[in-house]
Amino acid sequence: MRYIFILLFAIFSISSQAQQDPVTWELSLQKTEAENIYNLVATASILDGWVIYSKDTEDDGPIPTSFEIVENEGFALVGDYQESREPITKYSELFEVNVSKFSDEVSLIQEVKILDASTTIQAAITYMTCSGDRCLPPKEVVLQTKL
Repeated sequence: MRYIFILLFAIFSISSQAQQDPVTWELSLQKTEAENIYNLVATASILDGWVIYSKDTEDDGPIPTSFEIVENEGFALVGDYQESREPITKYSELFEVNVSKFSDEVSLIQEVKILDASTTIQAAITYMTCSGDRCLPPKEVVLQTKL
């Protein structure tokens, strides 16, 4: 039985990776009114019928979206990152808990203080995407940007 499960999981993973990713990400820096303070913005564009999950999910629910910035001496993080809008929260038959999710588009926003204008900022985003009763394995994307 265990071998059948492993085989099915492997087939599902291979077929899932062969499909187009239903989520695309873009990373940018946007100047704020404060001196040397920028918003590092990771924007997810999500295909119709698909969702990604909020950073705040129940323990038994889906993998939450995370936004990890690789720190260096060229900038400093200011506070924690925020989501650009409130997620839709409702009960999921698939996970059997309340889940908080986004469809269409959402941005993850982290304030940074730029200490060196030539610095490159690199971020890793880990997320899980689902459509109806089907989920793809969690995925990590690494993006970078500079002024």
